[in-house]
Amino acid sequence: MQMRWNKGIKELFFFLFLSFSLWATGEIREIEMIGVNGNKIFPEKVTEDTVSVKERKEDTVPNREELVEKESEVPMIISIFQKGNTLFMQKQYEKANAVFKSDLSDMKNVFGAATTDRFLGRHGQAIEEYTKVLQMNAEFGEAYLGRALSYRDSGKYSEAISDFQQYLVLTQKEDGYLGLGDTYMAMGDYSKAQQILALGSSKYPSSTLMKKMLSQAYLKTK
Repeated sequence: MQMRWNKGIKELFFFLFLSFSLWATGEIREIEMIGVNGNKIFPEKVTEDTVSVKERKEDTVPNREELVEKESEVPMIISIFQKGNTLFMQKQYEKANAVFKSDLSDMKNVFGAATTDRFLGRHGQAIEEYTKVLQMNAEFGEAYLGRALSYRDSGKYSEAISDFQQYLVLTQKEDGYLGLGDTYMAMGDYSKAQQILALGSSKYPSSTLMKKMLSQAYLKTK
């Protein structure tokens, strides 16, 4: 066997991240960011507590054959979040949602439930669940982003703007500028959209989408 579960794997990267739709000139753009390039929102370490190992006799030193047999009997315990995230990545959103909601004592599962509810268009539920996540950890920026997207999709633009702004305070990430600029455009406030997208473009000069949205914002004022 190439590696032992309790020593070979130090971290498992699971990331149930976000997607959002950007409305500009009547077009809908979907950006899916699932397992984005090494982002580690919820790293989980595999230790001897998370795997089951066949008992060894204290006074016995196992030989090679015994080690191979024992290693083959080390199943990894799959968490609820892992199960839900796998279903989410397979776009089985209803099933993923049910898995996440089977244990809402874990912040990761609440976040997963909120995100799948958002994907399923249940924005009222998603907003409540993202709010619960933030009650557990007020510094978790991705929950502000997710809630902002549900607010925006529900037409609650002022609430969306507040959450996008808080997300930017915490992360300064590109999607915060895009979401905020898009919300201002949806409100018809193209001047503010230009300002935020210009700022985002200065921070992310290689972002093609930022440039396109900024151009569209300027075209709306001509």
